[in-house]
Amino acid sequence: MLALETAVRSGFWTLGPWGRGLAETLGRSDRAAVSVGLTNQGHTGSGWTIETTGGVADRHISLDYTFKVLDGFKVKVGAAIGTMGGINGFVNTERQITDSTRLGLGVTAALPGGITLRIR
Repeated sequence: MLALETAVRSGFWTLGPWGRGLAETLGRSDRAAVSVGLTNQGHTGSGWTIETTGGVADRHISLDYTFKVLDGFKVKVGAAIGTMGGINGFVNTERQITDSTRLGLGVTAALPGGITLRIR
């Protein structure tokens, strides 16, 4: 099934004195951006996504592929290149343990940025 996805993010902004300094307090640095992506997913759960994002501060393109292995492990492999994030690649895997519990592990390598391991 082929799907076109679009997202518009307004970013974090202030209106006069309201919200001034709040972004730093909350640790937020969202910028306005528009993303357009194309996704193709098969009935087995495997598929791919390509997305491009354009904004005031950042522009990037990303591509990922998802597939299932070993009786239910969902694996997602992808890469992105952008003006602020540089070049990065990732591998994530996740498995449904119970109806309400999933276990996940992910590794991301970024230049600049190093290697990040996430356990969810």
